[in-house]
Amino acid sequence: MNTEVSVNIYIWTNCSTLRTNHGEARSEIEFVSKNGKRATKTLCHEYGYSTNNAMVLYQLLDCLNSLTMPCYITLYTDNPYVTETFQHKRLYRWKKDGWLNGHGQEIANRKAWESIEFLRQIHCIVMADPESDRYRQYRERKMEGVRAG
Repeated sequence: MNTEVSVNIYIWTNCSTLRTNHGEARSEIEFVSKNGKRATKTLCHEYGYSTNNAMVLYQLLDCLNSLTMPCYITLYTDNPYVTETFQHKRLYRWKKDGWLNGHGQEIANRKAWESIEFLRQIHCIVMADPESDRYRQYRERKMEGVRAG
């Protein structure tokens, strides 16, 4: 996979509970050129009744769909569902098992995961440590914006 462009994707939600009647998710796509120059694009969506997991997944999908060429992506999120899925390579197993979990039930958010798996054929996606300084600084900037708004 030839990926000329490096991209950092940061995803944040204001949902601290499993389910919410109203939530907001924000993402920042940071493009990094070969000479180190950075440019950013911000995406923000409001969601009605949803889960934190679904908000993060659909925010990630919006980010991936906005990219116009194959990219090497470092993904920053503190959502354990998404982080652990990538870290433990669950997408491979789910796809092989017909998108069923270990109990033989369809996985949650199947359509989103199928779309992400398709886009992984175009982009190389690696997970960043959610406790990294870079992600911590991003979260702090977002929280300051929420407090100011």
